[in-house]
Parts: sequence; structure tokens; C-alpha cells
Amino acid sequence: MAIDWVQTTLSDVEYFEPLGTGVKPFSGIKDYLSTSSIEGTRIAYVEEEVSFTRRPSRANLQPVPNSVFFARMRETCKVLEANNYLCERTILSTGFCGIRSERVVSAFLKQFVLSEAFERQKDNLAEGSTQAALTNAKLDLIRIAFPRSITEQAKIAEILSTVDGAIEQTEALIAKQQRIKIGLMQDLLTRGIDEHCNLRSEQTHEFKDSSLGRVPVVWDCVQFGSLMATSPTNGIYKPQSAYTDGGVPIVRIDGYKNGDRIESQMFKCVALSTPEITRYGLKAGDLLVNRVNSIDYLGKSALVGDLPQATVFESNMIRLRVDKRQLLPEFAIRILSSAVAFRHFQRLAKIAIAQTSINQQDVCSLWLKKPCIEEQARIVQVASACDACIGKLSDRQRKLRRIKTALMQDLLTGKRRVTALLSKTEARA
Repeated sequence: MAIDWVQTTLSDVEYFEPLGTGVKPFSGIKDYLSTSSIEGTRIAYVEEEVSFTRRPSRANLQPVPNSVFFARMRETCKVLEANNYLCERTILSTGFCGIRSERVVSAFLKQFVLSEAFERQKDNLAEGSTQAALTNAKLDLIRIAFPRSITEQAKIAEILSTVDGAIEQTEALIAKQQRIKIGLMQDLLTRGIDEHCNLRSEQTHEFKDSSLGRVPVVWDCVQFGSLMATSPTNGIYKPQSAYTDGGVPIVRIDGYKNGDRIESQMFKCVALSTPEITRYGLKAGDLLVNRVNSIDYLGKSALVGDLPQATVFESNMIRLRVDKRQLLPEFAIRILSSAVAFRHFQRLAKIAIAQTSINQQDVCSLWLKKPCIEEQARIVQVASACDACIGKLSDRQRKLRRIKTALMQDLLTGKRRVTALLSKTEARA
């Protein structure tokens, strides 16, 4: 540790003041922010508006200048830095822990509590049977290092905040592209694109009435089950004792998201016989539909890509093999992961304790608007281009997060100094 750096704890009164509970009397109303109101470092919503006399018992933490607040709960990274809005217009939940300092700039302190080093310490010290959380009494065990120079603290915070800004901009672009994709898929799956790659409309193309509403005249309305090459198959059940490091990979419901393409992912393995591998093996172009889950995830679907080795699937999902002369698997996954399919599965869900289910017939009874194979291919091409754009942005976001993590490890420990940057700034001034 450099001689001009301090290493201490968050309870060191020379540098920090842990904030206690209590709210000064105020008139009018203020916004009450619970830990649920926060996503990362962003206020997602206001829990409710409160007055001094009418507020929840947990609405009892007063934000003050030069302070930072973090969620006390284990494995929960939610951080707020005090600003004018926070100090003047809000009351926080006691689920937050507040730290005030006059000798450590709040922007630096914010970056520290966002770091993995802080999170590890907080999680290790969190206590409680119902919900483990950090108490103020444990702050004297959380170690922090910082430069004595306020200017150096501010420069470190500025560098890390710049990366945060790039991450936030990328997140905004991803969200924008996802909204575009939702609208685009709605158009593609209801109106399609003609042989000239123009989106159809009733002003320029012929449409007809159908049981599913207005559709292009060249489309058919059919049930999913009429497009199968083989009968649907439920997966294999194996007890926990059958799982082994040297077995056959098995796709489980936590192994994919709705609409995913399953390829070279890491899966748990089970011991299987050759007949079992043959019966429950997956091939490129297979479709998997989750048949047992909580209601929000029921019907979650994935397309199987080129797997590097023999792979099977577990019992709470259904394998579908479509007739590729009538339905492209790449088009079928767009249907199965659509809002229309989600509503269909929810409507037919059988509700049991803590879970819901659908069966093979429920999947086969799904109605879809089916264009010809050539148009399906065009739709898939357009949708895939949209996916590729989102994928590139997601790759960029992951890269920026890795950069941020590496910078935090270096800059927040003094391993890499910013004094050279400060000298250049002073020279220009």
C-alpha cells in the first residue's frame, strides 16, 4: 500500500459516519424508496408518496449530502449516491445502510461499494435466518483503501464513472433494439414480407379473413401438431444419483432462455444406456418446450443447434421435430417464443402447488399463421439480422463490464495510480 493511501474500515470515525435511522419532521410529501425501487444504481420506481406522519415504519432513513447508500441484503448490489433530489425529496428504507464522509468523496465511496471486494465482505458478514443482511455493527470489519488526496479520489471516480456511462449507453441501445425487435416480429409474424422483401400491408397486398384474423392471402392457418415429422416426446427422468462427471450432457430447464439456440453450452451429465441416448437424444433443428414450471416460464422454448456431442433432455420438457418441408425450425422457434404462444400456454396451464404444466396436446393445438417455406426463410433472415445487432451490443456490454472490473481492482487498491493523469491535468491548467 502506497504511503499516501489510507487503509481502514467503514466504521473509522476519522473518515466515516455510519448513518442511523430517523427522519427530521417535514411538511408535504416525499418519495419513499425501498430497496425494491432500485435496479443497480438506478431508481426504477417510487414505492409510494409519504408524509411525515403517514409513512411505513421502514421509511425511516434520511439522505444527507456527501453520503452513499447500499442495500444491506446478501447478494444484492443496489447503490445510491446522495444528490439534491435524494436529500430534499426522498425518504429511504432502513433496508439501506448509509455512510457519510467529508474526507472521502461520495463518488469514490460509491465505486467502492459497487466493487466485488466490498460485495464479498458484505456477503460474508451478513446475518439473519429469514434474510441475511449487514448490520451497522459489522461495518468495523469491512476494509477500505483510498488515497488521502481528494483530487486523486475524484479522478479515480471519474474514470470508473466514464466506463459506467458507456455501459449505461450500451444498455440503452440494447433496450431500444429489443423494442424494435418486438415490433418487427409482430409485423413479420402477422403480415410477413413479399418476394421483394417488402413488408406487406392491406394497401399494397391481398389479405383474407381467417380464424386468426386478417392474414396474407397466400398464407395458411394451421395447428402446430399438423406440422410434425414425428410425435412429440417428453424427456427422460433421472434421479440425482445418476448425475456424474463422465456421463452424457442433459439439457435442464435452467440451461436456456426463451427463444435461445442451444449449442456448445456446459450442461450437467448423467449416466445413460445406449437405448436411452437413442430415444432421448437431440438433433440440430429439434425444438424444446418447457412443460412444467412456474406460470411465468411455462412454455419456455429453445431451438437445438449443432451440439458437439450426444446430448439428451430432461423430463419436464417436450421435444418437437417439425416437418422441414412445411415449417423451418428457425421459423418455428419464433412462433413458440412469441407472445401469442405464451398466452396460449397460460390459458391451457394446469395449476398445481407451486407449479403449472402443459402437455403435448396443448403444444400441438397452438394455431399459427404459416407462410410458404421461402417466405419463412426471408422472415428468419430479417429476424436473425436483428438478433445479430443485439448480440454485438451485448458482447460490447460484457467487454465493458470486464474492463470496469479490472479497473476497479487496480484503481481502488492503489495497484495502478492516476497521479500521471493528475500531473498532465495540472500542467494543462
